[in-house]
Amino acid sequence: MRVTNKLHLPAAFVQAVSVERHNKPGQYSATTLNKGVKEIILQERHWEEFEVDAADNVWAVFGTAVHAVLEKHNDGNFHEERFDIAVGNSRVTGVVDSYDMERGTIADWKTASVYKVMKGEFAEWQRQKQNLLAHRWHSYSVSANSITGAITCTWVRSFKKSISLGDLM
Repeated sequence: MRVTNKLHLPAAFVQAVSVERHNKPGQYSATTLNKGVKEIILQERHWEEFEVDAADNVWAVFGTAVHAVLEKHNDGNFHEERFDIAVGNSRVTGVVDSYDMERGTIADWKTASVYKVMKGEFAEWQRQKQNLLAHRWHSYSVSANSITGAITCTWVRSFKKSISLGDLM
């Protein structure tokens, strides 16, 4: 994917928002599974032809910053733990934001505009939760911690950004 810089933003910002290929061939993340099958196939086949401007990814930096702050604090849960599950000839991968092994719950941290919350646009979040729950009976190994267990519940914790006038138009 090519990243353009039409607004001539600082190089450090452009590097911070530059998108790396999300999946290796034969791997699909829980987030990728939210997309349609045709979109996944097209993106896989034509990744190098896609183009995005750095300015369009400004909120990705905000989301990354929120995750970085939250994962630093020790609350007894596992944070930013990776999972990798075999499904047929493919692999489903992902990162669990916070896993409470005692309760068997996952908290998924999201950043969103107040406008999104006002409109109730949560379908993508719901699909992502369903992808995680679909694997709840699988025993899986997460990172070097070798956590195994069933997921009984997922929660979305959102951090809201203020709306802009453009959202109201």
